Amino acid sequence: MTQPDLVELAKRGNPKAIISLMDRLLQPRGITAQAKVKDDCLHVVLESEQVPDQATLVKFVREALQSLGVKSVKTVQVHGRQRGENFPTWTQEFALGPEVLPPANPKARPVAQFKASLGNRRQWLAFLGSLGIGIGVFAPILNTPLAGDVSYFWHVRNDGVILIGLALISLVLALRAAYQWLWVTGLGALGLSVLGLVSLQSRIYSLKAQVRTGLPDNAFGGLFDNATHSIQLRWGWLPLVLGSGLLLAIVLIQRIKASREVYVTGSIVGLLLLLSSLLNPVGAQLDYYASQVNGVMQSRAKAQIETINRAQQALYLKSEQFSSDWKQLGLPETSYRQYIYNIAIPSQWQVQSTAAAQIRGLKSYTGAVFVIQKADGTESITPIICQTNSPSKIPPGSPQLVGGTLQCPIGAFKAL
Repeated sequence: MTQPDLVELAKRGNPKAIISLMDRLLQPRGITAQAKVKDDCLHVVLESEQVPDQATLVKFVREALQSLGVKSVKTVQVHGRQRGENFPTWTQEFALGPEVLPPANPKARPVAQFKASLGNRRQWLAFLGSLGIGIGVFAPILNTPLAGDVSYFWHVRNDGVILIGLALISLVLALRAAYQWLWVTGLGALGLSVLGLVSLQSRIYSLKAQVRTGLPDNAFGGLFDNATHSIQLRWGWLPLVLGSGLLLAIVLIQRIKASREVYVTGSIVGLLLLLSSLLNPVGAQLDYYASQVNGVMQSRAKAQIETINRAQQALYLKSEQFSSDWKQLGLPETSYRQYIYNIAIPSQWQVQSTAAAQIRGLKSYTGAVFVIQKADGTESITPIICQTNSPSKIPPGSPQLVGGTLQCPIGAFKAL
């Protein structure tokens, strides 16, 4: 079809002719156009890799139709959307005729320019989501008696840096209108936030239970019980969860037909960030309290082994023999949830007692009393206590007499 024929059809309101003429100017700019007429209204849909600029293209369509002198169309609706989306990002309607400009308002111009630079609603929501994550990283998420308010960034630096990075990436994606990739950053941030919160609450509950069962009658039990009950979650979790959830909501609102690669990539990245959250739990301060509770329980186990050693020494001085009978030693049979105690007599010259830890994170103990023959013919009743170098549920092996000196086996050190 020749140029004059296209122009004539366009003047009559033929949508195919109008689009054919527009495409010659828009396609070099990477923009494609579609059009249809419904109830004297011409609908023009403009698509490009990035969201088309609203002000520029509405002005272009208006001037093009006015220059053609289209008579059969009374109103025009221009829709702009990113290629691959089902719904337009923006829509603007105008009457086909001389453009009537509103009265100038100098005070409103900066505000209008600012809103125009920020773009559409989804861009606003993405900005708010990124800001929420950024605020949540530095806001207090936990309050402890010794450290006071604890933030994500200062006490779990790795996770905090990741969240800041996700917030910045989300901000860049919003500026570039690449909303489909907010699936990645939103899932990662939400995974770190929610899983960190669940992990922290679980550790608080576990620590409180450990204090209740581990220190029921200890002098420090009340102190640690008050300390653990004063640990509280703070408001910093709210902007973290809401901000990351908002980024995911934008993807759902957009209803894009994203490619399989986008979702697969997003799922992999999100899974890695979830694993990172598991490997970097939030409760750094809880580790301190847990170590203090473990220290008290270990001290009690060591003191019990020391008491057994003294009772064996006293019995040998009295009757020249050792015993595995608690009553004969004058001691109540000890049974705690944290340790299991046992007494064995390998020979008439030595007795051995053990405290085997039953809870992960506790060290085990082995105590012994040896009857050592001196060069002058006298006897020395010598005690020893060995403690495992690291937490273990298996007590150290038997101490050995080497060159007249008692030594602990490999993997343990002399605690007394």
